[in-house]
Amino acid sequence: MAREKLRLNAPAKINWALTVCGRRSDGYHQLQSLMQTISLCDQVELSRSAADSCRCCPEVSCPPQQNLAWRAWELMRRRYALPGGLAIEIRKAIPSGGGLGGGSADAAAVLRGVNELFELNLNRSQLAELGFQLGADVPFLVHGGFALVGGAGETVQPLTAAEYPLLIAAPAAGLSTAAVFAAYDRLPPAAVIPDPEELRAALLAQDRAAIAAQLVNMLEPAALPLCPQIAAAKDIFLRWGLPALMSGSGSCVFALSDGDRQREEAAIAALSAAGISCWRTHTLV
Repeated sequence: MAREKLRLNAPAKINWALTVCGRRSDGYHQLQSLMQTISLCDQVELSRSAADSCRCCPEVSCPPQQNLAWRAWELMRRRYALPGGLAIEIRKAIPSGGGLGGGSADAAAVLRGVNELFELNLNRSQLAELGFQLGADVPFLVHGGFALVGGAGETVQPLTAAEYPLLIAAPAAGLSTAAVFAAYDRLPPAAVIPDPEELRAALLAQDRAAIAAQLVNMLEPAALPLCPQIAAAKDIFLRWGLPALMSGSGSCVFALSDGDRQREEAAIAALSAAGISCWRTHTLV
């Protein structure tokens, strides 16, 4: 018997490495990224209903029709001629405009959930292909875990992963992905495109020193002038011996922790004094 209601976690993601390899003929940037989902997540509840609805708590500023979760339902309904409506309830925990893939995570959860509620029997690769029509991060977030992501986000190669404790710092202001990429395009071309292979090996080997040395995000220089709190968060983390990097197009910054609670508490207190929120989380495998 088909289920009428489903509750799903929608995990956020971080980019251990993000390199921009050029511009494609379709206008998208060619990217290569090591991405991993983390325990910080939204909660998405889907219910088959006579009428459509989409509600977020706390409320988000965009109308329902611009919400990626809503658009994921519309895409699935049109593609598979699904009957009836869907009530979408989202309890937000992932900061908006933080480079953690919050909206994309919600969309990925809706794709997975609709697949189950309507017994479509689509596999993850098929759902990821649909997800790319919604956003560059959605294919990876359909898969979850740890992966090498390429192209404009449509190529996802799942990898073996380890679990790491993290701190996530969220500046008061989020950033627009489009604005960060526009700022990146105004910067001089990179002389060298970093290869994430050494970082991938370090993550698998759980070599923290090598991980710290290989963290890279080529969008960070473009984002820093747009949100000075990114640099402040990184400085605080580094002051307490915690390697840190901006995630995605920002503005959130994650730090690799060694599990030392005293060190974590000191960094969290310093961030709070600077007006920057901070949470403990960990990677998902």
